[in-house]
Amino acid sequence: MSVVWGEMVRGSGRTGEDILSGHTDYALASITAGLARENQQIAASDPLPTEPAHYLVVGKKTRGVKTAFRKNAAWEVPPAISYDQLVALKQGNNPSG
Repeated sequence: MSVVWGEMVRGSGRTGEDILSGHTDYALASITAGLARENQQIAASDPLPTEPAHYLVVGKKTRGVKTAFRKNAAWEVPPAISYDQLVALKQGNNPSG
């Protein structure tokens, strides 16, 4: 799982919106490194030429790990549509009416 180290991003004066630049219709959620470690995941530095704060969260993403991440994540840049609207779109329904 690709992530960015929030402290490094903020320390460089950037925001979640900056991280998503060029990624239209994406959202950004955060988890802590502690949460990852509590779930037997390893955060490994993996700087990219365009993103020095890039890390990988390495480890098997079991149902329990995914649930823990989902329940403890916080939106940094929320999605433009609600979860219910997204489900409706995936089902081929018009979410607005």
